[in-house]
Amino acid sequence: MKKFLGCFLSVLLFLVLLFSVLGLWFWHAAKQVPDFYKELEVSQESRQDAEKDSQAMEQKVQRLRHTMKLGRIWLLEFSQDELNHWLAIAIGEKRPGMIPHQLKNPRCVILSDRIQAGVTVDAPEYKGVVSLECVPKIPEPNVVDLELLSVSAGSLKMPGKLFRKIIKRGADSASLPVEVLDRDGKMVLRMPLRKGDLAFEKHIIQVNTLTFQDGKIMITGTIVDEVKD
Repeated sequence: MKKFLGCFLSVLLFLVLLFSVLGLWFWHAAKQVPDFYKELEVSQESRQDAEKDSQAMEQKVQRLRHTMKLGRIWLLEFSQDELNHWLAIAIGEKRPGMIPHQLKNPRCVILSDRIQAGVTVDAPEYKGVVSLECVPKIPEPNVVDLELLSVSAGSLKMPGKLFRKIIKRGADSASLPVEVLDRDGKMVLRMPLRKGDLAFEKHIIQVNTLTFQDGKIMITGTIVDEVKD
């Protein structure tokens, strides 16, 4: 009996030690910052280039506004650096209210078959960097689907459904019409583009395609209507 109790106690202590180590590992992993996210941070050394990229992004949009014509296909192409630096400066610093207040410093890497994105989350459920890999698609004009391939809290991969409430609450607080769908076991975020988001001066645009390759994103569409006075 003493040998049994001794063996049982040894196993129990081992399990306590194991779960303690695992708990510390999970906590540490969840607080890690992914390497790609750190590499995209705007530093003092890269600040000047970042401001130039942000301005280049806004200039492309302005040129597009002036060259659009009813019925013609338009193309907007921008690089990973332009997008990240526009998010950091034009949105993060100048217009921070454009994204939900629980989310800060969005950044992304454009790969050949998917996009890797990260954002700092400040929510009751989690405080840290959440990153994801997704495939953005436009299944029909003016509707964007983001198929989530993986979601990570720090360096720890997590089931996407754990972030369903955070995503939905963040979208609701920003009045974004985001619908969370389940498709073949994967979570898909569907966001119809609102008419107000599609108004360029006196025109209403239609977004038709979204393609991407290493370091670049291309969006095409047409002008489908003119705003009446």
